[in-house]
Amino acid sequence: MNYIPSKNELIEFEKNFNAADFLAVEKKACYFIENGFHDLRIINYLAIAYAKQKKYYFAEQQFLKLIEYEPYDFDHLFNLANLYRENKKYDQAINYFINALNLRPKSKKTLLVISALYFKKKNFDKAILFLGKLLKDDEFDKEALSQMGSTLVNMGRFEEALNFFNKIGRKYGYNKGIYGDISVCYINLGHLNTALKINKLAGNTDNAIFNRSIINLKKGRFLEGWQGYEHGLKNKSRLLKLGHHKFDYLPNWNPKIHKDSVLLIGEQGIGDELMFSIMIEDLYSVVKNIYYFCDERLRDILKKRYPMLNFVDENSPKLIVEAKIPIGSLGKFFRNNEEDFLTKYEKTKIFKNNKIIKKNNKKLIGLSWHTNNKQFGTERNINLKEFSNIFKNKDLNFINLQYGYHSDEIFDLKKKLEKEIFIENKNDNKNDLQGLSNNISNCDYVITIDNSTAHLAGFLNIKTYLLLSKVNNWRWIENRRDTPWYPNTKLIIQEKKNCWVSVINQLEEELEI
Repeated sequence: MNYIPSKNELIEFEKNFNAADFLAVEKKACYFIENGFHDLRIINYLAIAYAKQKKYYFAEQQFLKLIEYEPYDFDHLFNLANLYRENKKYDQAINYFINALNLRPKSKKTLLVISALYFKKKNFDKAILFLGKLLKDDEFDKEALSQMGSTLVNMGRFEEALNFFNKIGRKYGYNKGIYGDISVCYINLGHLNTALKINKLAGNTDNAIFNRSIINLKKGRFLEGWQGYEHGLKNKSRLLKLGHHKFDYLPNWNPKIHKDSVLLIGEQGIGDELMFSIMIEDLYSVVKNIYYFCDERLRDILKKRYPMLNFVDENSPKLIVEAKIPIGSLGKFFRNNEEDFLTKYEKTKIFKNNKIIKKNNKKLIGLSWHTNNKQFGTERNINLKEFSNIFKNKDLNFINLQYGYHSDEIFDLKKKLEKEIFIENKNDNKNDLQGLSNNISNCDYVITIDNSTAHLAGFLNIKTYLLLSKVNNWRWIENRRDTPWYPNTKLIIQEKKNCWVSVINQLEEELEI
């Protein structure tokens, strides 16, 4: 005979649940079920109790059992999806959220969370699709408008994002957060003075302080710029290497106190790590032992330049060092004015690559023309055919420094010009950065857009032509054709937005074509 709990037992059980005593709920629910009381409400409470205790596997089993009994129950599907979301199983979460949405197509919370998950996966088109469904029913939904603006910013569609942020301001009133978002848009549209004016209305929020930092750095005011750069860690404009939380137990580095040892933490983006790494030699002047948690692909390159570096990874035993510092935070200590950049660079060829042959003593040109950056790629990328006239020069050999799949584009241009455009090179330019650095080191010149290849060429001190969009990153100081970060790099900047004609013409003049 199946067990039936008493009224008092059920009342006590309910009290435990309402009091968030989830361990007690778990124990009592398991007792009920083991004794044959299979009430769906008890199973639901048990699933929630497991989830609240982060016992994800057991919670999943209970939610799946509920869905098996009641496959068209919105709450069961939504709760399981939410469990997967908390457990960072985003694809499974999206699948069950969409199943729940099919039952309630206009559910605001479901549309918002699906959009947020696609945003996290950097599938911005899908994020916009689901936000659009919500805004179709309520064009002034504040959360959807804000999420739409943020998504468009991450897609590099700053003018559209600006419209959404202003729509929020006009409907609900402007506040510090909205002013900060609007300032970001104007920064990335190249209207720095307008951005600065609006940013003052954002007060001293993390966004506002970081915005001021970026504007100052873009204008070459390093001392002021670095002071606010730390706030990028708070508003997540700066992302540290995955796994950095392992070192949260370490205090932040203080040069007056910590002189024996320090852990450098890399920042997401090969370009960032390379650019900031040129300050490691400055750090060595004040700290005896430096450990580095960085992108593994950079180890050999950095070890060649800084043989004293010690590298750590997520599997390393607990590190006994005095303090930690994100590598981008070195700027406030070592790059406060232009003079601080006057570091001696040695033009060192790292591991000569004997496979590269400069036929007939022709100059070797390395070329990179594309970035996968979803926010800025559209403005930075150049179609390979734009370089057609340069490829026709019989006195030059070219080597492909581009990462990613571009075989079709290369084949089409090769067919059009009726010649091989690149010398043979089988290096994996995305994953084998040591091989890429070998090839760059053998080049007489490197021609590249703003991507990681630009930073690697600059790090190696190879003469580089950096082709930039009219509105470009804060790293390249406004009204300059050089950069203190890389003394051997020359900037060639668009005269007109989205038009590369003037850039290619100037490049041809530089190469004397």
